[in-house]
Amino acid sequence: HEICKANLNSPLPKRVLDLGDSHDQRVRLYLSQGETERYASLTHCWGTQSLPRTLFANIESYETDIPWGDLPLTYQHAISFTRKMNIRYLWIDSLCIIQDSEEDWRQEASKMASIYKGAYLTLSATWSAESNEGLFTTVPANLKKTYQIGFSTPPDQPQDLYARIYLTHLESGRALQRERLPVFTRGWVLQERLLSKRVLFFGREELYWECLNGTSCECSGVVTEDSGTPYFSTQSKLYHGSARWKSLAPEKLAGRWHELVEEYTGLQLSHERDIFPAISGLAKEFNLVKQSPYYAGLWGNSLLIDLLWRSDMSYNDEWPCRPKKYRAPSWSWASLKGLIRYVVLWALTDTCQVLNVHCSLAGPEPTGEVTSGHITLRGLMVISKLRYRKTDSELLPINLYDLELLTTPKRAGNCFADYNHPLEENEGSNFMMTVYCFMIGRKIPGETVYYLMLKRIDEDAGIGCQVYERIGLLELFSGFEVEGEEFDIKIV
Repeated sequence: HEICKANLNSPLPKRVLDLGDSHDQRVRLYLSQGETERYASLTHCWGTQSLPRTLFANIESYETDIPWGDLPLTYQHAISFTRKMNIRYLWIDSLCIIQDSEEDWRQEASKMASIYKGAYLTLSATWSAESNEGLFTTVPANLKKTYQIGFSTPPDQPQDLYARIYLTHLESGRALQRERLPVFTRGWVLQERLLSKRVLFFGREELYWECLNGTSCECSGVVTEDSGTPYFSTQSKLYHGSARWKSLAPEKLAGRWHELVEEYTGLQLSHERDIFPAISGLAKEFNLVKQSPYYAGLWGNSLLIDLLWRSDMSYNDEWPCRPKKYRAPSWSWASLKGLIRYVVLWALTDTCQVLNVHCSLAGPEPTGEVTSGHITLRGLMVISKLRYRKTDSELLPINLYDLELLTTPKRAGNCFADYNHPLEENEGSNFMMTVYCFMIGRKIPGETVYYLMLKRIDEDAGIGCQVYERIGLLELFSGFEVEGEEFDIKIV
């Protein structure tokens, strides 16, 4: 069966698994020589159990033979299926990247966009939470059964109605996906899915197909449709893809990135440092249309509107928090672990000026890991006082701060905390601290005004301005904004 007539072959990644031929069925690690061949890729949950990994210590032996018994069931199933598709090469992350080489990991992680875009077919171990659970599953007989239901309307016209149990589809909702389709809880999987030309999902109850032109499933319960929103589209590639991105006005394009960030920050990463690498390939693909400098998850040509994010309660009702190790400046959404929402998805009237932006990178990739960063702005700032409330289970980020600006005189607005315990070094709910509210812009329509809430931490004598750290976001509704004094500020 020919899946697609176009783009059959692509340059092989640096390393792939050679699955052999009819005369030699050994699986070995192959260092490519620039060939253009057809290959498949696997997207899966690593799980909690030990995986076979390519290391400096075993790479030579793996280039000769990877023992079949050392491979978990998911890998074995992926290899068998790929062979049945008459595809010789397969890319699996844990085996095709040297896992104890920082340099190799950075280099290969930076190529994720080309690896998944180039794959002829991506296999998704959708229902498996562990690598030893496999791709294939046995579907209970009752899920295949059709039930006949008799009814009459009107009473003298009896009719038959046929029904079957609803299967777990990809668009069934996040809560059900987390329970039944664990692969969709993983942060790396978002870009792997969106960048792949064709994905075959091995679900708990059926196979599900997704490509650039449509979707399909075994039960025929999914119709290819783009509803215009990321949450109700049954075809993510129609909604998030270069063809659609190219058709958008600049402000709409900025909003599309915000939606990707919202989706991504609700997913899980095993390693905090992966926050940028796990979306790096998608950022590169997006920038083919965006055409903008990239700064720690924000874009240079929409920087001010990109700053207007707020924290949200994550799906397991845990507060967003700072990662254990630095991974992003405080003005970046990546400075938090937890769900992020954007308050302005589309248009904004700027009320400040960007003077300078800089990020230091851990490697050569502009979309990769960040070691430091700052932004320098010129605009209006209002000084206020803030009291921090002690946390209880009913508090949300929107009610964590008592801001004097909202109470004296009383103004209509919302005060969003970035994360819990920003004043954890200070005990007692009566403690007051000075905060600096820097005006970013006005939302269109509605005239709501947005301010970054900042804490002063230092002074930069070299550029003659104070240095701040972001701790929250303030929105004041129309008619309640306040006059401020113009400052140059640096946020780290």
